[in-house]
Amino acid sequence: MKNISWKTRFKIIGVLLVLAVGAYVSVPYWYRSVDIVIITEKTKGADNVMMVEAVLASDENIPKAYRNQDCWRIFKFGSRDVQAKLMENKKYEIVSYGMRNRLLSWFPNIVRVERVKEQTQN
Repeated sequence: MKNISWKTRFKIIGVLLVLAVGAYVSVPYWYRSVDIVIITEKTKGADNVMMVEAVLASDENIPKAYRNQDCWRIFKFGSRDVQAKLMENKKYEIVSYGMRNRLLSWFPNIVRVERVKEQTQN
């Protein structure tokens, strides 16, 4: 078997490093979700991270919890503005990235919120 030159080893390590960084940055986009929810509570969690608790609008027996934190990986900034927009007992469409993992205390991160107008019945 031939010896691999240092130049080739450097290229292989560089390619693997680029792939690893690309995967790390893109993982949140694999877990994108859009939910229509009713906000039940806004709180500060551990490490002063803003948290939002809600229930699904379609079935109020299904609770949801979201993190609202700035994150350079998903180009999300202005989490305080997002938190200020949210009002309890109102309906919102929430776009979030990430997944819920109870073992590691991970929550999906809110990226965008849009108020859902209530339809009046005539």
